[in-house]
Amino acid sequence: MRIRFLSAVSLVALVVSGCTTTTTSPPVDAVKTASEAPLRADVNTDYAAGRVSIPTAETASLSQILAETDKAPKKPDAKENEDRLRLPAMQEAATAYGAQAGLAYATRQINKKLENDSRQLTQTYDFKRLMIQGPNNSMLLPPVIVEAVDAWETSDASKTLRVADKVYEIVDQTRFTPVAPLWQTYLIVNYEEPPKPPEQLLPRDEDEKKAWERWTTEGWKKGEEQAEEIFQANLDRLNRDFTGMVRYRALLEEGKVSGPTVGDTNMGTTGTGQDMRENDRLMRITQDPSLQVQNRKWEAPVTTSTSTGEQVGIPANQTNVVTEEKPKPKPTRRSTNTERKPQPKKVVPPAKKAVDKPTTSGGDRF
Repeated sequence: MRIRFLSAVSLVALVVSGCTTTTTSPPVDAVKTASEAPLRADVNTDYAAGRVSIPTAETASLSQILAETDKAPKKPDAKENEDRLRLPAMQEAATAYGAQAGLAYATRQINKKLENDSRQLTQTYDFKRLMIQGPNNSMLLPPVIVEAVDAWETSDASKTLRVADKVYEIVDQTRFTPVAPLWQTYLIVNYEEPPKPPEQLLPRDEDEKKAWERWTTEGWKKGEEQAEEIFQANLDRLNRDFTGMVRYRALLEEGKVSGPTVGDTNMGTTGTGQDMRENDRLMRITQDPSLQVQNRKWEAPVTTSTSTGEQVGIPANQTNVVTEEKPKPKPTRRSTNTERKPQPKKVVPPAKKAVDKPTTSGGDRF
């Protein structure tokens, strides 16, 4: 069975390397330790490549399941009517058994391949550096933005044509998350070995044995195809989400999309008497990121330089989430009916004028 995912991983690596800031310098909200950003959640710090348990338990091969269902115990009294209904039931049971066994076997092979390439996949799909720092040590998952190039759309019985160089669409909005996503949650699939068919449907003679092997083999191939289709669908979803979050950061630097706005309210100590919350805080996304249709708001990315060498664009410190802090309510004063008595005004006596003292010179003044 062929597993086609290394090429997709390489493609995602090229997309990440083409981003304006994700490769030249770490983004603002990407840190190595919690001490570097005390207001940021330190996510998945104890995770290492291969530490997530990947199911790779042994499953039976096609030759093994054919050997286990080689022949059923002989029954001396077989009725003719039973034989006419037996072959369709045998075909259905053999096809289903082969498909389930083939699906489990192929899924195990895929999981083993993923386990061997876990370190490379962890480095490629690093969601931690894409997370958005929120208030009060919270963390937000970025929105996923898909892109279509050279869009071509007709309407009015193909009499109207609409074309565009690029089309962007937000398919998943931002939301709070306790941890950053892992590629394992997208690609790893659990499996179980199917139970053996009932003995009444197992082949009794050589003709039934040949038919049973043919039906089981057909089901096995369908199970392998289904496992590959499931894996490819999961890989496409992983690539869409990861590249969509990378694209959001690139568009945010260019001013083509706005960042989220989070309202933050400090409610102090709350409770009902049976429970109590100290330093209770409430955070809510009051405005989702939106694409900026007015192109006058667009800016060049921070890595773009003018002819004089000056870097232009939105500074990196403006890519964080906008926080709205609601003021605390002012304490109300109790009303009183007691009227204050007017205080008597103090009467200040006029200042005495100074007079000249009599002199000893014999003058007649005063």
